Amino acid sequence: GGGSSNVSSGLGTIIHDVMEHAESSDVERLWAGVDARWPELVIEAGWQEAAERRKARSLTEALAEYLQDFERGGGELLGAETGFEIADGRARLRGPTDRVERDADGAVVIVDLKTGRAVPSAAAMAEHPQLAAYQLAVDAGAVPAVPQGAELGGAKLVIVSSGVRGKRYREPVQERFDEERREAFRARVQAAAEGMAGRVFLARIDEHCLAPHAFGDCKVHVIGEVSG
Repeated sequence: GGGSSNVSSGLGTIIHDVMEHAESSDVERLWAGVDARWPELVIEAGWQEAAERRKARSLTEALAEYLQDFERGGGELLGAETGFEIADGRARLRGPTDRVERDADGAVVIVDLKTGRAVPSAAAMAEHPQLAAYQLAVDAGAVPAVPQGAELGGAKLVIVSSGVRGKRYREPVQERFDEERREAFRARVQAAAEGMAGRVFLARIDEHCLAPHAFGDCKVHVIGEVSG
């Protein structure tokens, strides 16, 4: 499905950048980073800008709380925006990881920040393809920030648009893959690569097409014709 840039996606980019370059978990210092890049957003109406600034402040406060909890819990940041690339058969996976963290127990966890409102279910987290790709990259030794021989602890999302259990954020976890789950995801990647490399591409209506909080522009293609 197609996608287009909008205020929400632009704000998400800014929050990601602020987290990447954060030298402090202090909310005012993080907010200063958001404020410095605010003119990059194209917002036509004054009331809309006020609403987006309130939203941005809420996201920044949630991010600050996560970073402060991480520090108090004895966590260690190993890398931010660490790129990876792996090849597996006809498939090639590459991209950045938002954060590589080592928790207080010594396990290394790959972290992906989310500013959108969607919250995956437990079942969806177990199959989450983005986090699964990170796990494949870690297993292949393709994430430079992960020390050789480190204990691996899976991957997680940090969702700063809503909270749970008294916190302003959520952190759903994808548990460390065992061999069976790793091979199942590799087979999924291979099937996708074979499909994309084929001469015929069958478009399927999937979650992205109809998800209420997705950035896809494909609803026009999946809604039935209306005639008078």
